[in-house]
Amino acid sequence: MTGFTIKNAVQASGILLINSFGCNVIANNATGNYYGIRLDSSKSSMILNNTATRNLIGISLNLSDNNNIVENEVSQNSGKGIVLSYSTGNIIVDNQASDPLLLEYSSVNTVRGNCVNGTETGIELVSTSQNNTVLINTVSFTGTGIFSKDSSNGNIIMNNTIRRNEIGVKLESASANLIYHNTSSIIQHRLSQSIPLVDGITVVNQAENYWSDYAGVDADYDGKGETPYTIDADNVDNYPLTSRHPTAPTPRSLSLIINLGSPATFFITDL
Repeated sequence: MTGFTIKNAVQASGILLINSFGCNVIANNATGNYYGIRLDSSKSSMILNNTATRNLIGISLNLSDNNNIVENEVSQNSGKGIVLSYSTGNIIVDNQASDPLLLEYSSVNTVRGNCVNGTETGIELVSTSQNNTVLINTVSFTGTGIFSKDSSNGNIIMNNTIRRNEIGVKLESASANLIYHNTSSIIQHRLSQSIPLVDGITVVNQAENYWSDYAGVDADYDGKGETPYTIDADNVDNYPLTSRHPTAPTPRSLSLIINLGSPATFFITDL
């Protein structure tokens, strides 16, 4: 399906696929609908280069697995921009959104290379959304950049740029999330009393994130500060990065000396 404009289905979906497999939804415009584009119980389909604006929900997947949502423009939707519900194995990549990306009851999905700005929350992992990978996204001008809560455990949040937000990354009642190599001004961690504190911050404490206001020094030039960065009274980043783009160590220069006697011998020495 390609090249259609669907609008003003205020109580229905502009484009709806049910029990579908291997479909392509490409270069359509969905405006003023309840759902702009919706997949229900559908698999292995491509949603590519569509525009979903002024709907309640821009793009929605429900009970749908192994689909690709790629290079869509999602903006000015009154509810959410892209929503995955009870869905697994999907890839959300290179979308432009001014509305939140939400995963609920959804696991083992990849959210990569998206630009999200101007929303209350940029990317949300809620309601036991586990083992998802959120990487190389840019989230700007939001209340909270990335939010994992409600037992959304075991997610990887890495290499994201989270800027000009009130809160960079927020964890609430979520454990064993791996958060590292993000560029952010703030990472906030909150837990309900029913979850031991160590469950949520063990990995965060080894985080290796870049903090714009970190004032420590890198005495051994390994790209990491020698003193921890204090996030709040309960949380620290023990290995704060001193550059947004850490570089690999300078390679050693070596010389190779070969003695062609019998038996041959080899010597490797530093220059």
